[in-house]
Amino acid sequence: MPYPASPALPINDRQRQLLQTHLNKATVAKRDAFRIQVILNGANGLSNEYSARQLDTDVEPVKKWRKRWLAAYAELLTFEQGFDGLPVKDSHLLRRLLSVLQDAIGRTLTSKPRTADRQLKGTSAHPSALKFL
Repeated sequence: MPYPASPALPINDRQRQLLQTHLNKATVAKRDAFRIQVILNGANGLSNEYSARQLDTDVEPVKKWRKRWLAAYAELLTFEQGFDGLPVKDSHLLRRLLSVLQDAIGRTLTSKPRTADRQLKGTSAHPSALKFL
């Protein structure tokens, strides 16, 4: 039974070329290679199910990375246009493209922990007062 068609992911020629070049490097991280391949498969109009089968994974990670690409695409285009009339270097654009494909863990580590301002359970002391213990 054929897989239902998924809409092709938007990607321009420069982005495609940068991702493809990075994918072909011998030192590319396995997780980056997987995520880039999901985006390139999506840009070629392959279905989520077909892409998952080709990459030997479940369909959920494929959907996740396609959604992240779509959510960040407008910002990527704005970034690619450059600033003050100066074009963005390929290395900077590649770094931004790869940052879209990073895991949510990076965003979590840069945010303030939820319990930082609350008192510790079972104590009446504020966490900053316990630094000498």
